Amino acid sequence: MSEAPHGWFWTISHPMSHLLGTVTINAIILAAVVLSVSFPQWTWLFFVIAVIPATVWYVAMMRALKRNREGADGGADT
Repeated sequence: MSEAPHGWFWTISHPMSHLLGTVTINAIILAAVVLSVSFPQWTWLFFVIAVIPATVWYVAMMRALKRNREGADGGADT
């Protein structure tokens, strides 16, 4: 019997590099929100600055999740 696949939270927090990336992305998003409130004329710029790394992080974590799930079931598609 194979090991159960890991979920999303496990993927974004293991290994340590994923956890550091998750914390960093959340800090960037929080900073963008705070700066957008403080400087509303620059909201579009802060949005772009936050969205680009967040999208890259999300795609990387989805690929890691897919690898984890494929590894757990032996690579068989169901």
